[in-house]
Amino acid sequence: MPQTLTTQMRTLRAQEGLQARCHKLRQTDAPVTDPTQPLTLAVTSAGPPHSSVRHVQERIAAGLRRLGYEPRTCTNEAEADAGEAVIGWGPWGRGARTRAGALVRIDPVDSWRLDTYEIRRKNAVALLLGLSTESCRLQMQYGVKRIRPLPISHDPNLHSLRWRGHALPHSVMSSAVWHPAVPASQRWGSTHEYREAERFWFVHCSAMQPRKRVADLVRAYCQEFAPDDAVGLLIKTQLHNWGRDIGDQLREWLAPFGGLHAPVVYSTATVAEQSLSALYGAAGAYVSVAGMEGWDLPCLEAMACGALIVVTDYSGHRDFLTDENAILIPCDTEPMGESDIYLDPEIAKGLPLGRPRPGKIREALRTAYNLREPTIPMVGAMERTCRWFTPELTAATVLRELELVGVKLAPPTPKLRTDEPRIALCIPVYNYRDHLERCLRGLEWAAGVRLQVLIQDDGSTDGTEAMIGDAQWSIPIEYERWPRNQGYPSARARLVERALATDAEFICWFDGDMLPPPGEWLLTLASVHVDGISGPRMRYPDGSVWWAGADLGPECSMKHREGDGGGVSVCDHVPGACQFMRLELFRQGLRIDTEYPRNTWEDLDLCSQVRFGLGEHCWYRPEVELVHNGWHYRKEHQGESESQRRANYCAGWERYRTKWAAVWSRTRDRVDSFTG
Repeated sequence: MPQTLTTQMRTLRAQEGLQARCHKLRQTDAPVTDPTQPLTLAVTSAGPPHSSVRHVQERIAAGLRRLGYEPRTCTNEAEADAGEAVIGWGPWGRGARTRAGALVRIDPVDSWRLDTYEIRRKNAVALLLGLSTESCRLQMQYGVKRIRPLPISHDPNLHSLRWRGHALPHSVMSSAVWHPAVPASQRWGSTHEYREAERFWFVHCSAMQPRKRVADLVRAYCQEFAPDDAVGLLIKTQLHNWGRDIGDQLREWLAPFGGLHAPVVYSTATVAEQSLSALYGAAGAYVSVAGMEGWDLPCLEAMACGALIVVTDYSGHRDFLTDENAILIPCDTEPMGESDIYLDPEIAKGLPLGRPRPGKIREALRTAYNLREPTIPMVGAMERTCRWFTPELTAATVLRELELVGVKLAPPTPKLRTDEPRIALCIPVYNYRDHLERCLRGLEWAAGVRLQVLIQDDGSTDGTEAMIGDAQWSIPIEYERWPRNQGYPSARARLVERALATDAEFICWFDGDMLPPPGEWLLTLASVHVDGISGPRMRYPDGSVWWAGADLGPECSMKHREGDGGGVSVCDHVPGACQFMRLELFRQGLRIDTEYPRNTWEDLDLCSQVRFGLGEHCWYRPEVELVHNGWHYRKEHQGESESQRRANYCAGWERYRTKWAAVWSRTRDRVDSFTG
């Protein structure tokens, strides 16, 4: 019997040595890298234009440059070389061969297949960046490894409140289809109404996949609003990339209402990013009722432009939307059923899909319509959210995750400022005169900055005052002493008052037992500072690491990072031994909590105020290294026994936990709390 082609191929594969020869042939295209050699970074420009993956790559590259890196931009992964870690995107199964030293893939929900072949390909890369915690958890259930959620940012230069109150852009409305159909002259009450956007517009932009549940949105809107209500629903899709034209479906959804509903406008226009920003600014509310979502970047972009956000409380929305910054629609779950894009129908049936509870979409739409504008507390929460999710955070997350999977990266090369930034360096001291003298002598060698040293003596009895007064200093030092000890929190609060009376741009908290190196370390901190609080790597005198980034674990427990902490990253805590920040933050409401005992936990309290109160970040900046004596290297103990210090520490922890534990617990579904 003649063999079939399949049988012949199986026979060839079974021949001795053929499999090994094929494996050797494949390895000729594999990257050959030295695991000890640091890799530089490259970011591709792959992906459809105006798509989320293209925006993610652009924001990663912008954030990396802001952090001091110089990523190379390449068209696709095939252009990367063996000395690069390349960050890119490509539909699974059609990826290009690459010689990159490490391959990082952005993994949007839209490209899922989740079959065995796809899972195997995903596990072959160094790191996968999922676009929501929920999508990462689902893929891990199917066997995907080394996947971590990536917080995505809007473009602060493009999406801002300057668009608020903008008219609906002509590029979107000129070719739009109105339901019910009305003459153009009757679509607006007046030219003034068009310009001032008096009609309250609900806006939704997406590729219209079934998981977006646009049909549910349209039906709820038509049921809730009458034809004479001053309201409109604008649905904008895209016909390129993986977008769908739902014009015929929209007419079917609207048919039962017989035209007796508020206007629904459908646009398929391809517009520039500036026009989308204008659209967000014109919107009264941006609405997304998706049952499964990646990051839903338009929600964040619309929020940055000042629109109310109405979303389902499910999937990727939970990574950055809460009842403080959005109007949430409660959901139940059901099987996905209809396949989205590439998913096999059988796989789709096994995936959970959020289902808005009956009547809740209508209720949320009515709430937004009655509000018209975000409330004052909501405005504050929206501003904090937009300040938190920045390109720098996106880039720092990529850097940190690469380090955690063992990819060694070349350090950044910061560009130093040339304008001599003004810095108020604040030192609270109590009974370590000799350490303080060495610290001040080291500060005399600081270069490239205009330095003003402020010392608050918390009642020292070891001759600190005489040491300061008798010596000659080449830097301006202002010394103030209290007759009795009041604790470091009170001393820090007093230093804030004194610093605010100077013309300084930055304030640098500094322990008197720090040993600063000569040179431009302060200039470097000022040059690389992004926002919030920055802290350098700190070592003990014996060279071991004292601090290299720290995070909070369960019950607000402190968890210091292992080793030297890696590269630039966002952390939860920068110690008061060296905290670098803009002085302006204290004019914006930041304050030192003087209720903490002695010298424990008030620095972490400051970090939490920066994060949760202002929406800014705490940064670990290893470009600068300092030596810190620390408790175990000080000869004097400031009048405290070990048991007293431990009691103070526990009392400080209890106050911090009481004050902030509830706030931390609300981050349970946030992207930065993902544990995999």
